[in-house]
Amino acid sequence: VSSSSGVPTILAWPGHQHQWRSDPSLYEGRAEDIERIYSTTHVAEAKVFLDRYNVRYIYVGHRERQLYGEAGLAKFEQLADVWFAEGDVVVYEVRR
Repeated sequence: VSSSSGVPTILAWPGHQHQWRSDPSLYEGRAEDIERIYSTTHVAEAKVFLDRYNVRYIYVGHRERQLYGEAGLAKFEQLADVWFAEGDVVVYEVRR
């Protein structure tokens, strides 16, 4: 979605980052942070990571549901407004 929209992402393709970045510390830990954003059920914890990366939009589709499960997704209603929804895709805009 990021590459099609031009909206930056926390981490695109880790393998691509590894090929093009000489310093892995620039992206190390980001995959784990993304997992925490989606899977934690704690609003405050998710907010810390959303703020750290200045996230404006949160994309939830089939892949996110499959990878991270449904349990942590409910918190997004407390952190953001639905910006777009169609089928099983919801895009939230984070409240500032």
